[in-house]
Amino acid sequence: MSKILENEKGKIPDHIFKYVEKELYSYHVYQTALKELKRDLEELMEQYPQFRTDQISVRNELGDPVGLAATRALLIEEKIRWNMERTRKIEAGLRILRPEEKQLVEKKYFSEVSYTNEEIMLQLRMSRNSFYRKRNEIINKFAMVFNVI
Repeated sequence: MSKILENEKGKIPDHIFKYVEKELYSYHVYQTALKELKRDLEELMEQYPQFRTDQISVRNELGDPVGLAATRALLIEEKIRWNMERTRKIEAGLRILRPEEKQLVEKKYFSEVSYTNEEIMLQLRMSRNSFYRKRNEIINKFAMVFNVI
């Protein structure tokens, strides 16, 4: 059976499943990195108020601290956009989940405690089949939001 037919029947390719799970596990990391990057950019702007990254022509000459700071600011801004994109996609996926699906995501991917699947099943009073079916449905929804299927 082809991968496309398998996917139409609900089977998510392993590499996509792993990618989506990695993104969900990384959600809090993306949020924290975003805050820190914004703080770094603010500090850089305070230290070198004479440049704006939207109007620079960086010479990168040795001993050009303003040029080096501008280059660093551009890199920070790109990292901010990258983290914002990821958090935005995850938050979009969360908005389309049903309440019981959100609970599962919170326990499995966002919790500070690393629960086993069995512990989550017990806490949410779900059967094994129900847990794995819901988890696959959740991953499928996020994969669609991430535009990977």
